[in-house]
Amino acid sequence: MKPLEIAVMGAGLIGRRDATPLVSGREGLATLRVVEAMKRSASAGKMIHLSESLAT
Repeated sequence: MKPLEIAVMGAGLIGRRDATPLVSGREGLATLRVVEAMKRSASAGKMIHLSESLAT
């Protein structure tokens, strides 16, 4: 099973309350912000601080 398939299946189970999420929405959002900052850093070839990442 591919990661996206697992995530979609898990979201369905959580929506029906047959399972509990592995991470909270806040943790997921924080992780997404870090990943987006990493992508911007790689594209720009410079360090991106998370405070800068949140501003845009």
